[in-house]
Amino acid sequence: MAGVRRAGVLHLYVDSALKATAQEAAPTDVSNEAELNLGSLSLGTRQFFDGLLDEVRVYNIALTAEEIRAIFEQEAQGLPRE
Repeated sequence: MAGVRRAGVLHLYVDSALKATAQEAAPTDVSNEAELNLGSLSLGTRQFFDGLLDEVRVYNIALTAEEIRAIFEQEAQGLPRE
């Protein structure tokens, strides 16, 4: 699964296939030094993801569909990460 935010549009990919897009309700400022939280809606909330997160990666660019597909295919073949 991959999530990409590009030009105010959120893209959700599953097994490298685009499954959904949504316009951001409000601009998100990602140029701050706030902690990145995975598995919870936000700090101070009791809404948590009930499961496991495995092989999480964070990139400082918005990956293209082609880059997401290449990463998925590389991992599906058991090749080492670049």
